[in-house]
Amino acid sequence: MKEITLKIIGGEENEYYLIEVSTKGEQSDSNSAVLPQGRLVMTNEEKEATIKLHMDIPYTIHVSKSKVKTVDEFMAKKTSGEVVTGPLLKTIEFTPRQDTSTLEIRLDNDHNE
Repeated sequence: MKEITLKIIGGEENEYYLIEVSTKGEQSDSNSAVLPQGRLVMTNEEKEATIKLHMDIPYTIHVSKSKVKTVDEFMAKKTSGEVVTGPLLKTIEFTPRQDTSTLEIRLDNDHNE
């Protein structure tokens, strides 16, 4: 696994974004199985979030605007039935490689790096 920084490019200033990262799971290059999994992370003030991902495994990433600043706050308010995210802004497929340290997720067009 490697730590990857997810950086939102575009969007609005002083906004937070909820990022859902999921994989269907499969065999990794090191011959170990990666089970299906999903994780939620919230961006910080700089519209960045850091997450540990397996290398060479495809992930689906969904980005939504958030009305809260932390995943804990998101879970608490969601449990109470409150709507705390806006519409889905972006969905991308991403496979981390050994040389990957940052993924820029551009909200203003279809190109991501």
